[in-house]
Amino acid sequence: MKALAAKHGATPAQVVLAWHLSQGTIVIPKSVQAARMRENLGAAAVSLTPAEEAEITALESGARTGGDPAVAAHSQM
Repeated sequence: MKALAAKHGATPAQVVLAWHLSQGTIVIPKSVQAARMRENLGAAAVSLTPAEEAEITALESGARTGGDPAVAAHSQM
């Protein structure tokens, strides 16, 4: 991520957000800091090549850091 970020003059977070956007994923980054919100919006200007997108996609390990939304109980209770 750091190498791709340097290549694009972006932050690693912007590269990750740009990848999500290129995949058609809905992205909802969270921040309370105005500077970070502006930085996140800058991801829309990062254009990854198909090879770069594939490179990031290949990082998938199958591990999750949170619950799987496909099996989560989505209730208000």
